[in-house]
Amino acid sequence: ASRALNGLGIISQERGNIEAAAGYYEGARELAVAVDDVLGLGNIHQNLGTLANIRGRTNEARSHYSRALGFFEEIDHQRGIAGVLNNLGMLHVDTKCFPDAQVCFDRAMEISSLSGDLLTQSIVHTNRTELFIETGDPQAARISCDEGYEIACTLSDNRTKADALKLYGMIYRNTGKLHLAKSHLEQAIAFTQATPNPLTEAEARRDLALVLRALNNNREALETLYQAYTVFSRLN
Repeated sequence: ASRALNGLGIISQERGNIEAAAGYYEGARELAVAVDDVLGLGNIHQNLGTLANIRGRTNEARSHYSRALGFFEEIDHQRGIAGVLNNLGMLHVDTKCFPDAQVCFDRAMEISSLSGDLLTQSIVHTNRTELFIETGDPQAARISCDEGYEIACTLSDNRTKADALKLYGMIYRNTGKLHLAKSHLEQAIAFTQATPNPLTEAEARRDLALVLRALNNNREALETLYQAYTVFSRLN
C-alpha cells in the first residue's frame, strides 16, 4: 500500500499536481515507517526532497535527501545512492555551492558507471551541464550535455532528452547563437508536450522568452513568459 501511494505521488508530480503528490508521499511514508520498509523510505524521502526543491525549500530538501541517502546506504542500494547524490548536486547548483555540486555529481557518476546504470549516467551528465553553465564553462557544458543526450537517445528517454535540449538552448543563448537556442528550446517544449514534464517545460519557456526578446520578438516573448508563469504557478 505504501509503495502504491508513492507511485500515485510520482504520477501526480509528473502531471504537475504538487499538492496531491505531497499528500500521497506523506501517506506512503507513514505506512513505510509502520512496516520498516527501508527501500520504500529511501524512495519516498527522495521524492519529498524533489518536491521541496521545486518549491525552493532548500533546507527541507537537503534534510529529505540526507535521510534518503541514509536509508539507501543501509541496504547498499547503489542506484538509490547515485540518484540522491545527483539530486544533492542539483540542490548545490541551485544554492551556488558549486564545489559541493561537483563532488556529488562525480560520486554519482562513479557509482552509476561501476554498476552499469546507463539511465542514471544520462541524468547525471545532463544535470552536471547546468553546473558548467553556471560556472561559465560552455565547452565543458556542451560535452556533458552531448554525453547525456546521446545516452538518453539510446534509451528512448524523452524526459532526459527534453532536459538536455533545454540546456543546449541555454548554452547557445549564453554564447550568442540565438537562432540555435530558439530551435533547441522549441524542441524541448515539444518533448514536454508528448511526455509531460512541467518543470522542464516552464524553464524552457522562460529561457525561450529571453531568446525571443533578444531577437526583438517582444509580443511573442511576452506570451511565452506568461505561459512559463502559468506552469510555474501551478507547480508552486
